[in-house]
Amino acid sequence: EHEVDQEEEHEVDQEEEHEVDQEDFVRLPATFVAALKDENCALRARMEALEVELAGLRNREQQRLAVEESKKEEVVEEVAEEVLWECLVDRPGVGYRVTPEMGNKLGDGTGPVAPQCILADRQVGDWIRDSRNGYWLPVHSSRREVLLQRLGRSCDLEMDIYEACLNDGKSVRNEDSDDGEDIQQ
Repeated sequence: EHEVDQEEEHEVDQEEEHEVDQEDFVRLPATFVAALKDENCALRARMEALEVELAGLRNREQQRLAVEESKKEEVVEEVAEEVLWECLVDRPGVGYRVTPEMGNKLGDGTGPVAPQCILADRQVGDWIRDSRNGYWLPVHSSRREVLLQRLGRSCDLEMDIYEACLNDGKSVRNEDSDDGEDIQQ
């Protein structure tokens, strides 16, 4: 009961303060009131402009996310004929991935080294799949450096010339390394 009385007294105090504020407001000079109204109007206009700007930023962010998502969901391009690709990266070369994702690299150091070539049977965006082993290789690095160069469809090339350059899928390791640790990037 005592707590209820205290709450009621607090509410009455707040109402009295509010009434005092209204009385003080009435006593303010008309020019000051007009200035406050003008400032209020300007602040509301600024707030509306910021809301429009925020909506535009949200829209741009949604578009950016949609573009990123569409890149992830690119349709796998089935290659009618195998395509020959040449590795442009010296040792340690380009490492095979289990899936077309940079972080999903095989841990055994396999992959082509310049000037080795691979035959790809699929392409997904900037990724190609080696037709011999089914593993994936990035065409570009995360810094957009070209790692593999498309030479053409195997049916259009004299493949006899390239047979000796085809990557055999064996482990590529640093020959100077004592422990045989994979140094491929």
